[in-house]
Amino acid sequence: MSVDPLGLGVGRAIRQARERVGLTMRGLAQRCGMSQPFLSEIERGISMPSIATLYRLAEALDVAPSTFVPSVVAGEILVVPASEGRLVPSSERPHSAVSRVV
Repeated sequence: MSVDPLGLGVGRAIRQARERVGLTMRGLAQRCGMSQPFLSEIERGISMPSIATLYRLAEALDVAPSTFVPSVVAGEILVVPASEGRLVPSSERPHSAVSRVV
């Protein structure tokens, strides 16, 4: 299983914010209405959270959602053919829409 660098960065930022306020993974997951295993996958960069999930995490950690998303530096744009990349669900709900990410 490959780990996406963007997902890894988002996950690290969430973990750092969680640890800064002294919450366990289970405690944060409960506050956000998600499972602890799913939060673990996000923090390890295996799963990419939806925008709604990022907002729930940010609210629970009392930070701006943008805290979790790295800014794009000029020259870091990558064009990927539609047939490449992995499929990522837009939420943890069954049968949710999927997007392709690199």
